[in-house]
Amino acid sequence: MSTYTNALIHVWFSNETFDKKYKVEDFIRERNEDIESAKEIIQRLVWMTEPKKFCDDDESPEYYVSNNLKYALEELEKNCIDKYLAEKILEGWDYTHNENGEAIGEKDQDMDEMQRISGDFIKLVDKDGNSIYDENDF
Repeated sequence: MSTYTNALIHVWFSNETFDKKYKVEDFIRERNEDIESAKEIIQRLVWMTEPKKFCDDDESPEYYVSNNLKYALEELEKNCIDKYLAEKILEGWDYTHNENGEAIGEKDQDMDEMQRISGDFIKLVDKDGNSIYDENDF
């Protein structure tokens, strides 16, 4: 017997306005470029045989490698997450916009109240805590 969980969550992009589909696509393309850049840094560090040649005079090779690796891994993690979330927005674009590309919603609608979760063995209740199921549903 298979089981599942289905969740609709609130995603927040600070300093981004995805009012046009191409803006989401551009954002994803930029994240891909940033991911590739981080991968290149990691690859250079892996193949580096003499990090001292790349360090400033007052910098240790250990610090140089550690600092650059930490930066690349943080960039990789952040950009992979942002890319994934933006891809989900792009995948749902046609469900959240009409044929003219206008967002579907209500002016005073609270995004937090739209969040949902459901799935096998997840008991759902209304806002007052009352079961929304019949006794025979389980």
